[in-house]
Amino acid sequence: MTSLFSGAISTSALLQHKALAPLQAKALGVLDRIQTLEVTGFTEADVREEIISPLLFVLGYDKQSYFSIEREKSIQLPGRKNFLDYNLTLWSENFWLIEAKKPKTAGTKFSASDIRQAIGYAVHPEINAALMVLCDGRKIAVFDREESQIEPVLSVEITKLKENIDRLRTILSPWQVWFFEKRRIVRNLDKVFDKEFNMRRVEEFKELISRRLDSKRRIVIENMRSAVPPSKDTEETEEIIRSSGPIDLIEGAFFLQFTKRGVKTVAETLVKHVRAEEFQVLYRVFPDHARDMNDNYCMHALNLLIHLNEEKVRVNWLPSWLDKENDLEGAVKTLIANCLNHFDPDPVRRNILLCASGLRRMLKMMTVVDERLWSMGGVQHLIDRYLEPEDSWAQLLSSPERHNLLMLDGYANVAVARLVRECLDSHGLPQRRTLESRLREIWKVEAAILESEKSYQELLRERDMGEIFPTEGTDVVYDSLGHGVLCMMDGHETWKNYVLEHHRQDVVTLARIGSWQAKAWLGLDVESSCPRLSDQEMADRFFLGDVTMYRRLKTGYGYV
Repeated sequence: MTSLFSGAISTSALLQHKALAPLQAKALGVLDRIQTLEVTGFTEADVREEIISPLLFVLGYDKQSYFSIEREKSIQLPGRKNFLDYNLTLWSENFWLIEAKKPKTAGTKFSASDIRQAIGYAVHPEINAALMVLCDGRKIAVFDREESQIEPVLSVEITKLKENIDRLRTILSPWQVWFFEKRRIVRNLDKVFDKEFNMRRVEEFKELISRRLDSKRRIVIENMRSAVPPSKDTEETEEIIRSSGPIDLIEGAFFLQFTKRGVKTVAETLVKHVRAEEFQVLYRVFPDHARDMNDNYCMHALNLLIHLNEEKVRVNWLPSWLDKENDLEGAVKTLIANCLNHFDPDPVRRNILLCASGLRRMLKMMTVVDERLWSMGGVQHLIDRYLEPEDSWAQLLSSPERHNLLMLDGYANVAVARLVRECLDSHGLPQRRTLESRLREIWKVEAAILESEKSYQELLRERDMGEIFPTEGTDVVYDSLGHGVLCMMDGHETWKNYVLEHHRQDVVTLARIGSWQAKAWLGLDVESSCPRLSDQEMADRFFLGDVTMYRRLKTGYGYV
């Protein structure tokens, strides 16, 4: 039997096994009781009731779950009807069986007749199980009938059950059996095609299997919806947010994209923290001097202010750059204006945002171009496949591309924090011209790489990470900050009306840059085209007026 622990961990091993979760105290207590039983005089019924049934519970089988147990299942054999002691099912499909035997003398192996009986049950068309388990109260033996019907692949003494339970779980816990059945398919494939001598038959079989798997897509999707509904991911995410402290939210969640519900949950949770420790929370979000941030950070910060204002939370402190009167409504208006015009009146914060976008574009380019960096997503996916619960939403979403995207988020956040720190003066204040110089250097390197990698656009299409807002367009041809702020405020009718009345021209500008939300607010068809801003206007917004650099990057990323 293929073992994950027989040597170096291979790719196929990670794909065909699951990590074992730690056993809970209740399960460990069950094992303690089982291994201390005195089984002399036990009947088969005693072995079933006192040892096998509680052990199956520890392994993860439960009549109330989709990893169920059938007891005394009847099967028709030639000339008679027999009853299996236990038949273990996954989603109502039969996969392995366990037979109880009266305790034998210590050290005695299971007899040939014991094994033959189990094999007779296992090969029945209603069962077709490769794994057979025999238990006599003193030992448990696991046989893989496709490997050997004489020697078990694992034998464990009941008196040493607790110390060997993970060896049993690695073979018999529900997810391990599920993956074992998939390995059976691969094993049979090897058995047949290792003897094939016609290459055309390989291609024919590949097409046959592909068609068969394609036909299962609808069924798999329906199974996914019933077993792991999308609401589960939302609920789990919201629970994590609600249980997070202010530092975790501000220094972590604020830099990430969330669904509308997630954004709302972040703001509501931080409002509670503001009520408990106002200055500490607000000063971390809005320090007197510019801090590291990105577009997502600004959206979360604005949403927090809006929620504080809507809930009429009285604050005793706000930074002077937001509002000198500690007026929440005034602070919301200031931040809205800055977000809609990309912090044009605030060059230091504008430069930090442009550096954040530029660094992210650079890092994505490096990930796409460098095979070693790109392959890291595949490695993380394999580890995720092995470690994460199979029926978790994170497991369903896991892919090499998604892991590369998650790593890109982390790299970009670290990079902008480091850059801002390196641009502080001796008093800890960010220096505008130093930031500007670093920004221009980022653009030069970015443009040079794009112009040297002639196939970058094609490679980018082949290595699509599934981003909603493509990194390469942000702060080049698209204003994700302005668009995101409009999307966030779409559920706040009062502030939507305020923006349309006092910042209509900013909304028009965002529509001309390509924001579908801006078009919707203006009553335009979101699919319609608006007159684009001139190259100079785009350069003024995103490239400190450097129209040549704007054109180099726009062309390099294929926006012509």
